[in-house]
Amino acid sequence: MRFLPGSLLSAIVVLSLVLGLGLMAQRDRKKAPDPDKTQGLVIPPPLKDLGKDYKVRLVYFVPTDREVKPGYREKCEVLMRVVADVYRREMRANRHRTRGLDFEFAEDGRLKVHLVRAKQPSAFYTGEPFDIDRLLNTQQQEIWETTGYSRNRPTLVFSEAGAVAEARPIPHVYSGLACVSGDIFRDEVTASTIEEQIRYFMDQTPVRKVAGEDERPRNRESQTSNGVLIHELGHIFGML
Repeated sequence: MRFLPGSLLSAIVVLSLVLGLGLMAQRDRKKAPDPDKTQGLVIPPPLKDLGKDYKVRLVYFVPTDREVKPGYREKCEVLMRVVADVYRREMRANRHRTRGLDFEFAEDGRLKVHLVRAKQPSAFYTGEPFDIDRLLNTQQQEIWETTGYSRNRPTLVFSEAGAVAEARPIPHVYSGLACVSGDIFRDEVTASTIEEQIRYFMDQTPVRKVAGEDERPRNRESQTSNGVLIHELGHIFGML
């Protein structure tokens, strides 16, 4: 399925709704919204192992000519707290009996993010000119070699190979591969704590777009980036 910017609308609307509820809570208490505080805002709860057989696998894919971004693990957890909260709220609102998404966890109890240091430079995976099928196929092969086969493991890949937002369901093994740009781990777009990330959702400071050069307000870029994650996972789950 090809990624279309307009099709992000539903995910972004849901994300905006979650944040809007927090602002409404402030107004209900007759307090002016304060961007320096998170009191009264909706703070997604910490992730925990739900013990399910079907878990989302997270991968950070870094080619040989790219650098690992600092704090990627903490930022990934922040992003997934928002994603999990949106899915849980929406599924329950639509009368699904669920505890929400489950993820892989490391032995230390923290969210597990597989760091895959690729064997080749980024151009090997993207092709010249860019070829989305080549990117997904070559990344998937190396990821499986590193993490093992992905039955019951829908995989979300944060890739430093190139600017992409694409998903490929693999329904016969209850799996799939969704790929987004690793540029989402930039400090300007994703914070290392959930409280700071919620502030990002309301901050209008100009920042460079994910995988781009143009600038736009931080709140739009952070909300859109989270919306992309929600959207691409939805393709794997067969929801979009």
